[in-house]
Amino acid sequence: MINATRYRLDAEINRQGNLAKRIAHIQAQISTGLRIQAPSDDPIASARIAEIGRTQADHTVWIRNLNTAANLAANGYTALASLKTAVDNAMGHVMSARTGSSSDQARAVSAAALRDIAAQITALSQTRDDRGEPLFRQTPIEIPVGPNQRIAPAASIETVFGPIDVPNSDPMTLGQIALAAANAAELPDPVMRETALAQALTTLNAAIDHVVRVQGDQNLRGERIERFEKAIETNGLDLEEQRSSLESTDPLKAIADFKALDVTLDAAQAVFAQVTQKSLFDLLR
Repeated sequence: MINATRYRLDAEINRQGNLAKRIAHIQAQISTGLRIQAPSDDPIASARIAEIGRTQADHTVWIRNLNTAANLAANGYTALASLKTAVDNAMGHVMSARTGSSSDQARAVSAAALRDIAAQITALSQTRDDRGEPLFRQTPIEIPVGPNQRIAPAASIETVFGPIDVPNSDPMTLGQIALAAANAAELPDPVMRETALAQALTTLNAAIDHVVRVQGDQNLRGERIERFEKAIETNGLDLEEQRSSLESTDPLKAIADFKALDVTLDAAQAVFAQVTQKSLFDLLR
């Protein structure tokens, strides 16, 4: 009888201890806002949360890379806008030099301007990004922006600045086209000058068309970066919602559970106190 009584007392002590642990666990859930305090609380949910955490860490890297890519693409767009202005200006100077009333002095001014444009084109080909690195490279830099996804924010230097195919001539770089136009404007013989300036107009038209195509390609690169940014943002929100549903505490349910267990524990402790106050004789009667 004594052993049975002792067993019942030990069992009640263990039960109250378990209740106290559950109450403490719920208190931790309420204070931290996290339903899962240890992986053992919900192994399946914990594994999924860990997986989401790894993906979110990857997202942080990809977002940083996309910001870099967007800045580089913007730098490329600015450089190409300047390049388009340069070739347009070159066309204007060639047309001016080709005017029949143009004087030797005026053609010399046009030739000097065309040489300056050639220098501008060379400088643009050597543009540095915000990090001090070449913007246009022999092999474009490719930036990882997702699982097995990479993007080049700018085209190669050859793709942009040539050599490009031009009518009635070997392929030429944009800088060479501008210099050839300057040389044409300086030819002393009127017939030869007219022929050379006509060819310069033809090559400059090809140069302008080329730059317009390159600008279109650059716009597509920027749009692709924006699509990646939006996709990661959307995916990030979905992951955050999943993670919150798995690990966040439902405060109303947690408080209700806490109150219910607290009442149960108080009642059990009151009964236990009464039982332990009885004498051994009372328990054995």
